[in-house]
Amino acid sequence: MLLWAKKSDLVIELNDDRIKKSELNTLVASGGWGGHGIIHISAVGNKVLDQNSNYCIEIESSKDNCTSGTYTGSPIGLFHNNVEKATIPSKFEQFSFCLPLNYVNIENDQFKLHMKKRDGVCISSLRLNNKQILVGKNDDLSHFSFDNDGITCKANQMVTPLLTIKNGTVVSSICKGDNWVKSSKTNCWPQCGKKGGKCSFCDESGSEGFCCRRDHYHNGDCPDSAIAMSNRAHHGCIYSSK
Repeated sequence: MLLWAKKSDLVIELNDDRIKKSELNTLVASGGWGGHGIIHISAVGNKVLDQNSNYCIEIESSKDNCTSGTYTGSPIGLFHNNVEKATIPSKFEQFSFCLPLNYVNIENDQFKLHMKKRDGVCISSLRLNNKQILVGKNDDLSHFSFDNDGITCKANQMVTPLLTIKNGTVVSSICKGDNWVKSSKTNCWPQCGKKGGKCSFCDESGSEGFCCRRDHYHNGDCPDSAIAMSNRAHHGCIYSSK
């Protein structure tokens, strides 16, 4: 469906009983070829959802406690259960993304933030469902950085290429990958059929191996914690030591 409109026009109205409105959870808006700028979308209807009806991720960036060379840096992909839902833009200071509460399984769903490029972004606050998310080696830091250079995990600092949250707790980051070991097989892309994920070429020491790349979104079934520990710039083998 292609809709043309000027500012403040009502461009779509769901007034057909055949439309299952509860199943509509995605809206794609575009400025068209060569279009640019910001699109503001306001919903108009008989029922207004209160704040508690949404499940939101809120993220702030600032130079306070910044451990990257820049604090505005590269865009960050936002994923819900490994499906990309939004892109957090470069130079953002505040960003929020919400899903209907009935669309989220709070205990089991995973939200992932993943940076592909190399300009760091300093995060001063990350909240999920209005809960502050703590990160780091001891899960006690409110500030950290996304970057693909200088990744590190220390008691007072975390620089990670990605971060995955499940049930309000960080389950994958550079600080959650102690059991992953990089193999001496540093380039697995050709041997693994030019795709990421589980690959027998990367098996080592009786453990299943994976072909992963941390600055890349197409990693097949590589676990997020393995991706965080893997190579930059090309796919390399990594395996679990446990």
